[in-house]
Amino acid sequence: MSAIQKKSFPKDWPAIEVILANTPTADDWAFAFEVCLKARIQSRYLAPISELQNGPYQGEGFTILTIQCALIEFLAALRLGWNYRLGTVWGQNNEYSQTKDLYTNFLVTEAPFSAVVTSRAEALTFYKDVRCALVHEAQTKNQWKVWAGNAGSSAIDFQRLYVNRDLLQRLIDSYVADYGVALTGSVALQEAFMRKFQYIYSHS
Repeated sequence: MSAIQKKSFPKDWPAIEVILANTPTADDWAFAFEVCLKARIQSRYLAPISELQNGPYQGEGFTILTIQCALIEFLAALRLGWNYRLGTVWGQNNEYSQTKDLYTNFLVTEAPFSAVVTSRAEALTFYKDVRCALVHEAQTKNQWKVWAGNAGSSAIDFQRLYVNRDLLQRLIDSYVADYGVALTGSVALQEAFMRKFQYIYSHS
């Protein structure tokens, strides 16, 4: 049993940080994942997406995909333990300001996204025509469409130019679950986790 199990983030982060900094067990990291990360994205991202997925199919796919694109960037930054700061030099002090490389590198290197986004050219297309277009213009570009349910056979289809919001959510859910397992045994992920959640706590 880990003492972290009964704590919450951000309120108890100082106590959680002490445990994680002093020979933590695999159970400590497992509960840190649940308390700090899973609970946070469940309430802020995953639960709202689930509610919207049950909607009337009248355009809510754009909202879902915009949230998913934001979540993907957070997961990419978390894996490195990097934080966004406008104007910073890439990688200096574990910070970034240009999101393109962070985003595209993540998509082509991390499973299960890398099974769908198989080249940097595809990653850049998704970044420009989907992620950036949604964030900056509230639409997709260059004829990209948002599909739902069982439509299509892939989460992202670069030939037919669609993103299936529901299949993409399955990729995100799978990544988060796999990350939680990997966190219990990877020192690099653990150090990155500590940096990221210390930063989040400092701004909470």
